[in-house]
Amino acid sequence: MKLVSGANHEGYIHALENIFKSSNKKAPSKSSLSERRKHVSYRFFRWVFKKLLKQFEDRRPCFRGLRIYAVDGLQISLPRTKDVLDSGYRGKSVTQNAESYYPRMYLTHAVDVMSEVTKEIKISNSNDELKHAEAMLEDGVFEHNSLVIYDRLYISRRMLKAHKKAQNYFLMRVRRGMFLEADRLFQGISKNKNAIHIFGIIVYFIAIKHPETGEVAVFATNLPRTWVKRKWIHDLYSMRWSVETSFRELVRDLKAEQWHSKSMNGILQEIYALLWLRSYTKIQIHLNTPKPLPVLGGEYFKPNFKLILNYIVSRLTSVFKRAWDALIKLPDLVTRYY
Repeated sequence: MKLVSGANHEGYIHALENIFKSSNKKAPSKSSLSERRKHVSYRFFRWVFKKLLKQFEDRRPCFRGLRIYAVDGLQISLPRTKDVLDSGYRGKSVTQNAESYYPRMYLTHAVDVMSEVTKEIKISNSNDELKHAEAMLEDGVFEHNSLVIYDRLYISRRMLKAHKKAQNYFLMRVRRGMFLEADRLFQGISKNKNAIHIFGIIVYFIAIKHPETGEVAVFATNLPRTWVKRKWIHDLYSMRWSVETSFRELVRDLKAEQWHSKSMNGILQEIYALLWLRSYTKIQIHLNTPKPLPVLGGEYFKPNFKLILNYIVSRLTSVFKRAWDALIKLPDLVTRYY
């Protein structure tokens, strides 16, 4: 099937409206729904998803003038069909000449950690996390007044250079053997903090020892010197867990690997639909939260994502019709945990 141009959104909307037209006003059967959705490009679902993110853009929260993001990658399994294989998706390599049966799709997800709403998503048939992160920086996904948090996979001179060009901040966990100044902190030769100049920027290396295990973790950042405090770095890096939570929600709560389609167009439709649903739920939680969550230190209770997700799903028809009472019980579901 030749996909219709992504700009023909009105045609897609008309096609979706036809899907739900029937004489008795009931939803179509699964077979007829699957047949009709073949005529709708996944690009329409991506457009709707991107439109939601754009509408929320100006309401993203900040911390001390910075927007804070986390980036990480996820692998998900796809059905082994001819269409999927023809699209270049293959199984994960297990030996030199063998791969896993089910093909793998690789997602690189950038999350606004303060609202937990998606900022950007990259999808590929190969493991290109570092390349995707660089592309996000080159494309101006992250504002100048933003901080991006990464795990130890991303630490490299090319990423430091990309951040210098993008003129924003990074916080990365460091692997051993990457920088001499960091290795001195790992070995205890230097105490707590080192600084070096790379590509004309000051990069601070900070060592933090786990109070229970004694394990030393080293972090690199180009944040202003007044921000480079062990407790602040620890608390900021802890916020990276939001991107890990996003993967758990996609797979466990939204059943991302339980596909209803065997074609790449249908699978991509479902991925963008699930991303829309997750982000819409997070936006509603954010808009109905009575007070901002603490960034540095402090304990708090978070609303039950699965409970609120199920409530929104049960009211989707009213949401799409924009009924005034579509989510009338939502504020209570969010605030009962505060």
